[in-house]
Amino acid sequence: MASCVSSWRASHSWRTPRPPAPRSPAPRTSATCVSSVPVVRPPPSSLPLALLINLSRRSDRLLAMRRLPWALAWERVDAIDGRGLSWEQLRADRRVHRDAIREGEWAEAERVPTICRKTGSFSPHLTLAAVGCALSHRLAWERVAGEASQEWVLILEDDIDSVCDGFEQQLNKVFAALPSTAQICFLGYHESTGHLLQPRASPSLVEIPGQSAITGLFGYLLHRRGAEALLSSVFPLRYQVDVAVAVRGWAPGTRYAVSPDAVLITSPKSEVGRCDTDVQTLGPKGVSAHDRFPTNMLRL
Repeated sequence: MASCVSSWRASHSWRTPRPPAPRSPAPRTSATCVSSVPVVRPPPSSLPLALLINLSRRSDRLLAMRRLPWALAWERVDAIDGRGLSWEQLRADRRVHRDAIREGEWAEAERVPTICRKTGSFSPHLTLAAVGCALSHRLAWERVAGEASQEWVLILEDDIDSVCDGFEQQLNKVFAALPSTAQICFLGYHESTGHLLQPRASPSLVEIPGQSAITGLFGYLLHRRGAEALLSSVFPLRYQVDVAVAVRGWAPGTRYAVSPDAVLITSPKSEVGRCDTDVQTLGPKGVSAHDRFPTNMLRL
């Protein structure tokens, strides 16, 4: 296989964290060919277990996923609906950090959106739907951590809108190329170019520096070790789950993604208005919706 595990390159849409927690940039690492690092090689043509997170009220999304040009078989994870949650309930069961509840209640009362369409600013503060999304991923992580037959599991959200040709074959290439130290690998993400891997091309892997944010959990491979690490570090939930996964800190050699130039799957960004989700809230066009943000709230 000719692909390499390379140093991380941010695409044009890269967003860096702003206050409250300034971070020093992670050192760049030189490119490392796959053949020079230990790899986990599955039996030929094997694929990891796939879990699809889907709300029971979103049968339309389930149908859309089945219509995508892939032959992937998955098990459905019944997602937790944010409409059935309340801040009072979450405060009592301590699954969400008290500061996150305070920020979520403030943003809800003041009608401050997570996304400012004028400036492109993104706040990962919680909505109730975002909490439901995080708890749904937690269900999937618990399944991965308890999976006896496979170390790797593919976790999918139900808003994927395109997949590369020969998805299963390309997934096998990614799966086989992962270093033995890897714990997570993103098959697509919002900081990519959004271009799918072309037919007859081979995927390239990049290692994501430990202090870099990557958003979108719509398709990722998760190792049992990674699931155990996430379960022990992400809750009580402080930010939206993809940001919480990013900022928890990853040791070198544990977090990977396919190259941002050519991904295996894509999902629409909420800010372009094509993704019908209540996880995010959009500010009015032409309005600087984040001007009133407290200085201690995180923005990307």
